[in-house]
This record gives sequence, C-alpha cells and structure tokens, in this order.
Amino acid sequence: MENKPTSHIVAGTIVGAVAIILFLVYYYTGLSFKRNFWGWIPALVTLGLIVFFVIQYGKANNDRLTFGRLFNYGFKTTAIFALIMTLFTVLVVYLFPEYKEKFMEEMYNQMDTNSNIPEEQKETALNMTEKFFTISMIGGALFMNMLIGTIASLIGSGVAKKTPQTPFDQQTLR
Repeated sequence: MENKPTSHIVAGTIVGAVAIILFLVYYYTGLSFKRNFWGWIPALVTLGLIVFFVIQYGKANNDRLTFGRLFNYGFKTTAIFALIMTLFTVLVVYLFPEYKEKFMEEMYNQMDTNSNIPEEQKETALNMTEKFFTISMIGGALFMNMLIGTIASLIGSGVAKKTPQTPFDQQTLR
C-alpha cells in the first residue's frame, strides 16, 4: 500500500487544533501566566508536531526529497498553523476580556518583584501595554508562532532521511 503524504493544510490545522486545546487547558488551569518549565510545554509540543509532520512527509515521498522541499513543506504548515493561532488570538482577546485583566495583573506583579523599576516607569509601561494590548497580542502570537514553526521546519528538514535521487530515477514525487 502506498504511503500518501499529509497536506500542509491538514498538518497545519492539526498543529493549530492541538495548540488551541493546550491554550484552553492552560488558561482554565491557571498555568497561562506562570513563568516556569510548564510554560514551555505548548511551544515544545508545537515544535515536535511540526518536526513530526516534516519527517512523515519525507517518508511518504520515499525519503527522496531535498532539504529545501522538506523545509518548504514545514514552512507552509507553519503558515497555516500561525494563521489559525492568530485568528484564535483575536477571538481570545474579544471573547475572554478577563484574559487582559489577568495579563495586566501578572505584569504588575512581575514588575513589583523588581525593586529597581521606578513607580512612574511601571505606570507608563502598564498604560502602554493596556493601550496596545490587542495589537501586541496579535503581533506577538504571529511572530512567536512563525519563529517556533520556522525552527521546527529547519530541525525537521535536517533530521529527515534523504536518499539522493539519480537522474535515471523515473519515480515521481508528490
């Protein structure tokens, strides 16, 4: 039986769905704003999934793809995933107004623990964050998801097995 490759649209959608589920779990368990090891789990899961899909894509094409073609697949998967997460971020900002409040509270607590920051500088930072919260969340989500996905695409493309193809091979690649 022939191994059919997963499209980058399906792979990106799966990665996005898993990331959304992880976000919701973290949000409802209160882990969203914690600065510890557990905060890195969603990023590592996302990275691992994209690497997995890139390697599987290479295997489905009989390991005959170049680094560039594998990276291209991983980057397109990342673009779909980042688009889904950016749209989800917009929804979160508007559907969960308490998210902004919790974020601002956590930011204040973080600044409060650092006694080197003058009070007026804390106030200015909080006002700027509140003023540009939505655009910062959307831009941050897009940037971070693209960064994680690009790194995962590079890793997956580098790790995937590649068998050189000779000009005499008549096998078509998908």
